[in-house]
Amino acid sequence: MKFKLVYLIHGAILTLFISSVIFESIRMYKFFEVTGDDFSWHSFAIMNAFKTTLFLVFPLIGVFLIKKIGWIFINLYFYFLICNVFFQSFEDDFNNLLFLIVFETVIVLFLLMINHQKVTLDCYKIKKKDLISYNLISFTTGCFASVLLFISKNLYHLS
Repeated sequence: MKFKLVYLIHGAILTLFISSVIFESIRMYKFFEVTGDDFSWHSFAIMNAFKTTLFLVFPLIGVFLIKKIGWIFINLYFYFLICNVFFQSFEDDFNNLLFLIVFETVIVLFLLMINHQKVTLDCYKIKKKDLISYNLISFTTGCFASVLLFISKNLYHLS
């Protein structure tokens, strides 16, 4: 079996998904341990458990769908991360500037890898002339989702 560049991206997404599920499960367990609350859907909804894992469903679907829509889902998530970290930096007043620069650089490298011609043409069968339109769809959808998340987090500032 020959190593493909897309396997690195798929491995990173799977690792991110598994670590997110584990982190959210530990957080939920600690919440119930501290509060002494039995498991109920009300407390589950209050603490917004697995919110980050929900956003990871799209690239996870993209990993298993080796079609154009899978590629769009993976790119959508990377664009979502870039915009989300950008908006998050405004909330933190650029306190972690080095972390932001490193994180954004890693995400841009993943975007460059998934937009590489060998990945797009060989794996996802996307022609070079169609690449810009699919990237535009991914970018607008990812940024729109990031803006909606930012507004929902900061709704109290708007009222």
